[in-house]
Amino acid sequence: MKSFHNIIMTALILSFTFLNAQTSVITVTALPEEFGLITQSFGSIDVEKYSVPAVTDIDGNGLLDILVGDLYGKIIHYVQADSASADFILSDSLFNGIDVGGWASPAFTDLDGNGLKDLLIGNLDGRIHHYQQIYPDSVQFVLVTDFFNSIGVSFNAAPAVADVNRDGLLDLLIGEDFGHIFHYVQNSAFSTDFTLVTGSFNSIDVGFNAAPVLTDLDKDGLIDMFIGNYEGYICHYEQFDAYTFDFVLREQKFNSIDIGYRSKPFFTDIDFNGYSDLLIGENDGNINRYEIQALDSLDFGTLALGQSKILKYVASTSGEEDFLHIESLGDGFEISLTGEEFDYWNYLDIFPNFTGMCSDTVFVRYKPNYSGSVSGSLEHSNSYPDIVSLKIKGNCYLEPPVVNVEIIDTDLVISWETGEYELSYNVYSSDDPYGEFICVAMEVWDSWWSEPLTETKKFYYVTVNDFSQPVNKNKDR
Repeated sequence: MKSFHNIIMTALILSFTFLNAQTSVITVTALPEEFGLITQSFGSIDVEKYSVPAVTDIDGNGLLDILVGDLYGKIIHYVQADSASADFILSDSLFNGIDVGGWASPAFTDLDGNGLKDLLIGNLDGRIHHYQQIYPDSVQFVLVTDFFNSIGVSFNAAPAVADVNRDGLLDLLIGEDFGHIFHYVQNSAFSTDFTLVTGSFNSIDVGFNAAPVLTDLDKDGLIDMFIGNYEGYICHYEQFDAYTFDFVLREQKFNSIDIGYRSKPFFTDIDFNGYSDLLIGENDGNINRYEIQALDSLDFGTLALGQSKILKYVASTSGEEDFLHIESLGDGFEISLTGEEFDYWNYLDIFPNFTGMCSDTVFVRYKPNYSGSVSGSLEHSNSYPDIVSLKIKGNCYLEPPVVNVEIIDTDLVISWETGEYELSYNVYSSDDPYGEFICVAMEVWDSWWSEPLTETKKFYYVTVNDFSQPVNKNKDR
């Protein structure tokens, strides 16, 4: 019996969304552990030095707005040329006349729940400047304070806002020059007053110029925190459990991305295609764009019979749904929600998690039953009649047997290990290991073969016949 190998692969990158005629959206998205570089000069944006992007739709017109902070403390405003376009047009080189003195790092939120956007901008001095939209969908902002909550975090304050532990109070995480994260918590719901919790959130230290951004990239209900740093890398931390402030390091150099110096990440969906875009500001003032690349199948490649390979992706459904049903239609393909060896099935159901989202990571194992090519699909459905299919395919071969050679009396005896899938064996011989080999024995049913010993030096190899189906080798011949 061949040894069993369980190979966990980095997730293939695949995503597509189906919107049915009613209200349910089924989304199949592979874990985004690898983004593809689209361009190092996104939208031809260039602010000369230290670009820090923040994206939102300021005026509610369906076009995204990118505010880019720069080295000189100013905010440059770019507007999407058309809906879902990757082209952006310079709108204002000095957005609302804002000047925070140096190293502007913008972040959007709504602190008091009044429907007006709040713009928090970190600066060189470690302070936070607070601006607020003058009325809904306006591009005009007014200064509220240039010393928000009297916050000072050494140098190069880089704010990010979210309700991390879901207690109804916003958390303000601020990266700073020495690579740490300061954590402030809102005093009460809809308040603009915050209190310092710690100056060393989760003891995180990314070197210098920490610049955090918060998202839920794999839709598992746990917050992912990505932190840019001076070295140009991005560190990935993930919330250990919901309703907590505990985070664990997932990847020191996310995707092996290195943009040079002073990486400033931001996640959005520029072209509304369902694939996350990762925009990264940098020291030279331009914006790098990475995106999850779409594929139309999960390809497990070629395995030896007896081996297995596991790929994983995220399946989710939105709307008023209480389940998502997944069925594997392909020989040798099974699915699991845990990834544990004995927890793979031909079908399963995903139910809403603690956030109310019907979403989970799905492990797909290809453990072939016979050699040859296999294809199939994973069918995703809920209470609506439409189905989203994800193609799956793989290939399998029989490993060559391990061969032993010995001399018994006047015979040369070649023997080999047998397996449960082999039908018979062929033996090949040659006087030259790099020359042509001639078959000297075909369809040998035993685990050995011999010929009289000669003085000529020879080389041998053995191949397997399997006819693409498991065979009982003990059957009568």
